[in-house]
Amino acid sequence: LADSDPLQRRGKAPLGHALAQTGAMLAGGFPVNFLLSFQVASACRSADYNGERRVCDDGAKCDCGEDAFFIATPTERTAAIGIADGVGGWRSRGIDAGAFAWELMRHCEAVAEANPPSPPSRVGIDDPVSVLRRAFARLWTVPVPVKGSATACIAQLDRNTGELSVANLGDSGLIVLRNGSVILATEPQHHAFNFPFQIAVMHNGDHGEDGADHADTYTTRVEPGDLIILMTDGVLDNIPVQAIVDELRGLPDADPETISTMIVDAARERSMRKDFDSPFSIAARCAGLDFPRQGKEDDITVVVGRVEA
Repeated sequence: LADSDPLQRRGKAPLGHALAQTGAMLAGGFPVNFLLSFQVASACRSADYNGERRVCDDGAKCDCGEDAFFIATPTERTAAIGIADGVGGWRSRGIDAGAFAWELMRHCEAVAEANPPSPPSRVGIDDPVSVLRRAFARLWTVPVPVKGSATACIAQLDRNTGELSVANLGDSGLIVLRNGSVILATEPQHHAFNFPFQIAVMHNGDHGEDGADHADTYTTRVEPGDLIILMTDGVLDNIPVQAIVDELRGLPDADPETISTMIVDAARERSMRKDFDSPFSIAARCAGLDFPRQGKEDDITVVVGRVEA
């Protein structure tokens, strides 16, 4: 499905946190005293919405709109975080893509937390593509699977080696910052303008065209102090990555909670402006559309992890 006009609701999700003891030997020569992990915070904000919305008693699930995320409890070997963006085109068919996105993230969290303890090799360790594949299999094979589709971005840290593995399907994304510079950035995947790659359960119960194995994969070695920032397109359609990097250079000691909230608030403010050329409006005109110079209102979700030892 192509993404359609965003939901418009008000709300701000409570910040989510996960903190783990961490450390290991890195290429940079850090001591082998602890396992590495993340200090993590999340923030989200749904777009304004004046119509009907599902009844929901979970603040995060309500306030993230059709976005979702997970922060897995670290295992002895891995620490994983992820985000998903339910594709809004399902609304015209009476289906809540937010419910699908949250169900997908729930299964990703469960799979990530089931990764086995540290073996002598990587055999048996699920990488992010495997996490997404197994999570979708759990979602799809129940008697009545949740219908819908979503983009997904999952980052997983090998706590022993410092290797960060990323799987990105669609137009959510991730950047890794070290000392104010980008050392890794994902690229969006689109079939056409505003038609991202997406993992799906269709009306008839079949899976969609795109699967976990269509995700782009990335790896890099991280060090204590590095920032891993996952963002849905509600951020990336409104703020150029370089603008985020420039802003964070002025906040070298900011914690993940401060950073995630700052990015969400900045994206929210820009999404409502009618006086600037957003990344989305630029891309729309490049695709041949007569789109005005303005922001794009959408649900916005950010998960920030700082590597610790």
